[in-house]
Amino acid sequence: MEDLEENIIVRCEQAKMRSRWFFAARSGLLTLAVIILFAALLYLVSFIIFALGQNGISLAPNFGWNGWLLFFEGLPWGLLLLALVLILILAGLLNHYEFVYHRPLIYALASFVFLIVLASFFVAATSFHKQVLAYSARNLPWVGQFYTYELQEPHGIHRGDVITVGSDTIVIADPSGITSTVVVPQGNMPRAFRIGDTIVVFGGRDASGDIEAFGLQQMP
Repeated sequence: MEDLEENIIVRCEQAKMRSRWFFAARSGLLTLAVIILFAALLYLVSFIIFALGQNGISLAPNFGWNGWLLFFEGLPWGLLLLALVLILILAGLLNHYEFVYHRPLIYALASFVFLIVLASFFVAATSFHKQVLAYSARNLPWVGQFYTYELQEPHGIHRGDVITVGSDTIVIADPSGITSTVVVPQGNMPRAFRIGDTIVVFGGRDASGDIEAFGLQQMP
């Protein structure tokens, strides 16, 4: 009888130990998953902010309704949808933590989204993505493909270096060296543009391929 009781006690202790190890491992994996998701979101959102600044889309709302249309048309909706999916997964993981499930999930989620966006603006303002783009273009072409959105010319938005400046036209060269003539409405030619400046032109192309600009702005 005593041997049976001792055997039961030993088995209970072993079960408790396995239970502690299980919950410790589960907690560790959960924390690791949250860190990985947070890092992935930080990278993805900061890239979106960086790309919008590089290809000129972020400047489009400065030019009224037409500019806003180009802004929404040029947004990387696929990447934004991916970011939303990652945020929802992160919300599900965070719901396992005591400091979250005792409060409305929306508050914790809003705090994390705010933190991610704030940190992403900081990362995008650094040279991080430029260095990753330069390195991946030389050594990791499959990673460099991720940055093609940053290099693409969105519809109606044209980035280039000023080659010549006329009375109502500007000739620009895009990053690949292709030149385009920009037709500026009479009286709207900015005086500050100089040869070599990098500018963004907003407007469509006419039948001859010239850009009929409704807005121009120098890149920051």
